[in-house]
Amino acid sequence: MEKYPVISKNGNVYKVEVFFGKSLSYAGINIILYQIKKGMFGRESFHEVAKYRKLINEKEFIEIFGDYIGIVTWYIEKYEERLEVEKEAKEILPNKFEEWDGFIR
Repeated sequence: MEKYPVISKNGNVYKVEVFFGKSLSYAGINIILYQIKKGMFGRESFHEVAKYRKLINEKEFIEIFGDYIGIVTWYIEKYEERLEVEKEAKEILPNKFEEWDGFIR
């Protein structure tokens, strides 16, 4: 199943693909997040930004997440939290390294 647009609480727009895999490489439920990327000549296309897989069956899925909306919401929130942590790390860590006196204590 696919849904577009899916708009997060932060206002980010995603295309979401959700499916239960039947092969070993896609076993369980799979959630793939895409965002629009401008390519050559300003052409827009979807670019995969995150892929999640959880090894559960349909019954466990319903017990844990309730429905597809619940699981998509949860994974988008986790993805955006990860982006925020990475952004903070890119801002803070280089400064800390530059300020370090070079001594290992």
